[in-house]
Amino acid sequence: MERGVRQVAQITLRLCEHSGSSSGARIFVAQRLESMKNALLGVELQVEQLPGRHPHVEAVYRNGARKVLSVKNKSVEGVEEGVLYMSNQSGRKVKKDFRASRPIASSPSIQGMWTPRRVPNFK
Repeated sequence: MERGVRQVAQITLRLCEHSGSSSGARIFVAQRLESMKNALLGVELQVEQLPGRHPHVEAVYRNGARKVLSVKNKSVEGVEEGVLYMSNQSGRKVKKDFRASRPIASSPSIQGMWTPRRVPNFK
């Protein structure tokens, strides 16, 4: 991150020591965890063992929000992408921008804006 302050405070990778779905996460911890810690300065990276559970990445943000991302059956690159994805998030909920969903005309109508009161009563 070039500018600003990372909003993530802590990232925890939870995995099982024996399950097959955690194999990519175990290889990530063995080979790439230290380089990831050096790349994400100011972010606390933790690894926890959860026997018999699928692996997931949990991020705690400075505003108190928590997000969880499953990395079940992911390769080493998939786990690394998941950790980077969670580190680049802000912790806010995603809201749809309703202004972008309305059609915008390039030129205003010459007849004016339509309202229900302008409809004549036909008999």
